[in-house]
Amino acid sequence: MRRTFKRLAAALGLLTLTMDATTQNIRPLPNMHRLPGPIVRTVLQDEEGYIWYGTTDNGLARDNGYQIDMFVGDEKSHFTRTDNFINKMCTTRHHEIVFGTQTGAWILDKRNYRIERLDTTVTMNRDVTSLVVDGVDDSYWLSAGSTLFHLNRERKLISTYEITENGKPQSKLSLYCDSKGRLWLMLNEGGLKLYDRKKKEFMTCRWETEWSPIAMQEDKRNGCFWIGTSYGGIMRYEIPKNGLATQGTLSMQPATLGERGSHDAGRGCVYGICLVNNKLWVSAIDNLYCYEISENGKKLRRFDTSGFLPNKRVILEPPTKDRKGNVWVPSFMPSPFIIMPKDKMVKRYAIEQMEAMTDYPLIADATVQDGDGFWLMQSRAGLMYYSPQGEVLLSLLNGPAHQWLYSYNMLNRKADGNGVWIAEGKSLWKAWLEGGAIKTEKVKEVESPIHCLFETSSGDVLTGTENGIIRIDTKSGLALKLAADAGRVNSVLQTSDWTIHLLGSRCGLARIADDGTVETLVEDKRFDQMATDGNHYIWLSSADGTVACYDLQTHELKKNDVASDKQGCAIKRLQVDSDGHLWLLTSLYVKEYNPRNNAFKMFNISDTNIKADYFQDVKAMGKDICFSGAGGIYTTKTSDALTKTRKRHTPW
Repeated sequence: MRRTFKRLAAALGLLTLTMDATTQNIRPLPNMHRLPGPIVRTVLQDEEGYIWYGTTDNGLARDNGYQIDMFVGDEKSHFTRTDNFINKMCTTRHHEIVFGTQTGAWILDKRNYRIERLDTTVTMNRDVTSLVVDGVDDSYWLSAGSTLFHLNRERKLISTYEITENGKPQSKLSLYCDSKGRLWLMLNEGGLKLYDRKKKEFMTCRWETEWSPIAMQEDKRNGCFWIGTSYGGIMRYEIPKNGLATQGTLSMQPATLGERGSHDAGRGCVYGICLVNNKLWVSAIDNLYCYEISENGKKLRRFDTSGFLPNKRVILEPPTKDRKGNVWVPSFMPSPFIIMPKDKMVKRYAIEQMEAMTDYPLIADATVQDGDGFWLMQSRAGLMYYSPQGEVLLSLLNGPAHQWLYSYNMLNRKADGNGVWIAEGKSLWKAWLEGGAIKTEKVKEVESPIHCLFETSSGDVLTGTENGIIRIDTKSGLALKLAADAGRVNSVLQTSDWTIHLLGSRCGLARIADDGTVETLVEDKRFDQMATDGNHYIWLSSADGTVACYDLQTHELKKNDVASDKQGCAIKRLQVDSDGHLWLLTSLYVKEYNPRNNAFKMFNISDTNIKADYFQDVKAMGKDICFSGAGGIYTTKTSDALTKTRKRHTPW
């Protein structure tokens, strides 16, 4: 049998496909740095969408998308540091998480988040390595060594099974419950068994191979099971129609075998299998592998993952998928990571010729999308324009005028529909394209430095200065001073009722009343960014990561914990799109947040389709979003999924 497998493995090159690295996004666990320890052994997603981590040093952790909550028990539960090495986890239909450790089985009730032993007799101080909740009666099945325990829903022992193979006790057992409620038992030093509910015993299945089963994955689409083995790769197990489940047909999959002496020799020793979109993600003894299910579900073909996965030996645990199709890979080495389908709505512009022109890579400190092109403020090079069509890059500094113009404050000229407004020092400039070159014109110089800009629906520009607001008629150049006693104005906008709102160093959040006076709405002066949907709300953010919402009807200010950054990361930019979604930019991520259902989506600098060192700017124009930083300019659209979902959920 071994020689047969070797001959088949020699032909594996004919069965290999290439996975386009541009379709996959590899990223570390989003809040890995907030875990008290580096090793995650098992991962699951509960019915609410939260991700739970079973660790080797710190017990059970829950990731809600923006923070980590640790569950370590209390004196009453006796769940202590010695119990924190978690082997396996599963959920119940009663809002519970059951998990096995080296010291027994435990249960966490999510209604009060208390941890207690699943039972205090038979499994106490046993190394529980596998467990499932019975899909028929919600009872519990647990294994420790060669012993199998069956507990009822009330957690009382029903029966104990000592599992042997040819009289030999087992060192480890693995349990699997399929969609029809059938309970399978894999003998890690034997074959496959199936529980007979009438006889209340395990029946031996046809297993015509010398390799022992370790991991199992049901494939309802193709009517079979994929079973990982000890150095026999993956086997396909198909139950005959109108036949006994114990009399399934076993077929080996040559593509899943490694060649002795090759870099992937351990490919055939499979620890875990995860089925996602007709592909199997497989953790083997030495790496993570991927196979496409082909030939009407009969065969597996290799996918070359070298474009996005490290081609070196690693130590992984069984992968699992979330409800969005992301694959979570717990690991000892390297750090745990997620394989995510790349967001095809995100397009990256790296502008490769930037370094040749400026001696610096792309560092877009401010960006405005203008039709099919982009205006950008390149760090140490000033104002530039990039057209992806033909990859044309224009520089004001390197142009005929050799003019230096640089500012973080740049926005679309909506009324003209051509070019941008720029605030530099005390001056308001406009820039546009003409004859294949950048043209500029100083519109107005005011008495103090300009800190922010806003274009009104009439085409006037509101400039927030060191001493109030200057309203500039961009056609005539006439200027009108407003809110002189507001102090430094950090942000200014106009709502749909034509009311001007501002964030001032002396007045906090304020509005300009009909008589021209400044009326303070919120005295809290820590907020330095704001944006509005135009009608109902003004969103505020601060350098300490706080995000709050001011209701224009009720005049109430409420902090939003979901939108806020729990670690105090500064919110650098704030925008609202035409669907009312909030866009928040920090140095490390851009978050799209729907306040109607608390759903949100993250774009991280570490995402492989992002590849940024840090973020600097975000702009929302209707449903079109543009953000940028050191490493790229990115465009995307408002997420329809965040709009349509009816309940709060985490970003995965």
